[in-house]
Amino acid sequence: MGFSNESLLSLFQSVNRDTVSLIDSLSVLTSLSQLTNAQTEAGLYADVLRVLLENQEIEYAALYLRGNDKLELTSTALWEGTRVVTRQRKDDWTKYDTNTDLGVIDAAISSGKVQYGQGKKLPEFFAADADEHNQGQVVVGIRQLSCSQMCLPLMNNNKLYGVLCLYHAQSAFFTAAHEQFFTLFSNLFIQMLLNFRYTQDLQRQVYERTGQLEEALHSARRLQQDFRDLSLIDEPTGLPNRRFFCSESQSALAIALRHERNFSCCIIEMSNFKELAGNRSFFACDHLLEALADALKLQVREGDILAYLRGEQFILSLPELSIEDSRQFAQRILSVLQEARHNDVFEQMQLRVGLSTLSDFSNRCTETVLELLVTRADLAMKEGKAAGKTICHYDDLSESDIKDVIHSG
Repeated sequence: MGFSNESLLSLFQSVNRDTVSLIDSLSVLTSLSQLTNAQTEAGLYADVLRVLLENQEIEYAALYLRGNDKLELTSTALWEGTRVVTRQRKDDWTKYDTNTDLGVIDAAISSGKVQYGQGKKLPEFFAADADEHNQGQVVVGIRQLSCSQMCLPLMNNNKLYGVLCLYHAQSAFFTAAHEQFFTLFSNLFIQMLLNFRYTQDLQRQVYERTGQLEEALHSARRLQQDFRDLSLIDEPTGLPNRRFFCSESQSALAIALRHERNFSCCIIEMSNFKELAGNRSFFACDHLLEALADALKLQVREGDILAYLRGEQFILSLPELSIEDSRQFAQRILSVLQEARHNDVFEQMQLRVGLSTLSDFSNRCTETVLELLVTRADLAMKEGKAAGKTICHYDDLSESDIKDVIHSG
């Protein structure tokens, strides 16, 4: 049985239309799957509607999404001859209450199925959009009294998230093929929307959690620093304690040993502290130590290491100072305090100074060498106290002096 030319032409046109429609549908789905750059939900709405109108014969689309028990008009898109113009929800746009009967939209909501509207005037917001986009120039066909309307419920796991309404000026435009494709499109869109919300929520939680962790880390570091300060600072005097002195002095001593440079140690004792403390309160005793500490701070050089040793004693590491230099340093401290006799605190103080200086560079163990210097400075201070001297250097002591000091404890 043969076909006439008219039949072949008709068949070709039908196949051609179906092919073009299939290509357009694939283009929509492909473009939709590539929408990954939206930063906000509003941006996602606009991109989805733009893709839809650019690839399908839809003249107007309106997206309603549920919010606060209402279905709100969140975004619209209008085909304007050669381009798509999208708008986001404005405060003066109508909010669709789910309890209000608005025909096709209400039917889509209540049934959860695609609904059609035929032979009805396009909604007022449609015409208003057209006028606003075109500055009063009505798009051809927009104000026709008859139009086609398709409303697709946006469902996921039997939960309604919104409605997508599509409009065309031609009566009875939408077909079963349209319904099949736009249902697929709607399902893909709602899944994209849920994924977007989930991702945004995760990002928000990550941001909040990161902020909490950063704050906790900051607090931990602050507490760690406070603990370190408390463990290295003597509270009454405000000076570093023995632990800090040993650590810092060993570092400075390592340099002196490596380059065979002078290095001295100085112990200063308020020899009458117990006598002064006997007639004073606990806080007044702290004030005595604090006053002496403040005075000593003003005399140290950059690089010197001043610390509170114990009881009524203070200790200094003096890099680069020889035996004679250390004596001059001790004399200068005593002279400064002598000049401050007008201060009642200093006037009653009796200070003793013991000194020692590095002389052997063969031992490179800083811990051992530092311990030796401190021990010798302590011996010199005790010998000076026994001999009635205010300043005494270990090198001034004879072997018998050293034995006597050690024996006396």
